[in-house]
Amino acid sequence: MTVRVTFGAASDEISLSKGIWSLALAVLEAAGERKFALQTTELTDHDGPTVSNPPHPVSGWRYEPGCGNQGLAQLTVMAAKSRAEVIRLETGPTEARIHARLVGVGSLQDPVIVFTPRGGGPDLTVPIDPTGGRFEFSVPLAELSVGAPGTEVIWDAWVRTAPARMIRLGRYLHDLRDPRTVLRVSRTTVTVDDRRFVGYRPYYTKAGNLAVACLHFTGTPT
Repeated sequence: MTVRVTFGAASDEISLSKGIWSLALAVLEAAGERKFALQTTELTDHDGPTVSNPPHPVSGWRYEPGCGNQGLAQLTVMAAKSRAEVIRLETGPTEARIHARLVGVGSLQDPVIVFTPRGGGPDLTVPIDPTGGRFEFSVPLAELSVGAPGTEVIWDAWVRTAPARMIRLGRYLHDLRDPRTVLRVSRTTVTVDDRRFVGYRPYYTKAGNLAVACLHFTGTPT
């Protein structure tokens, strides 16, 4: 017997609260319903480019089957981690914008985007105003292009949801084992002044975190 179930909050999905759920097979007989516990073994993740139990692509909740006491099958339901999920990276000739949404985030207090330079240096912040958990902002390319011309600076992107709380900005709600190999974005040249240009290269780390690499130069790009 094979049974396929989709969990979530949509009308065609089964909604479960957080916790550990036991699994059983119910059989209707003449004398009534009988339940049989399901035996299983510890599951091991398969090899390949995708993972076996990805988070829900909308809510971020996780539904992980496993083996409980005495080999009984169980399902562990976990709420979404606090994340800022990138929806779209948009780049034009003079501007780069990022569209995203908040997942698993409760209250907000003066939210801002925080760009942190690798190797040290001051952070750069961009105010945001989420509506229904969604927001977008223009990447401050001129301010991110620091250092000598021809030197690429890499910035990690965060969302500060409260004065003492930071979450990562990136792509997490997918089934990819390593998003670096699939979710790839080519470098784009963006004009920031009359004779100043930025080589803009957003990319995702293995963990799905968004990083932004900026390389500025002057003159006519080739």
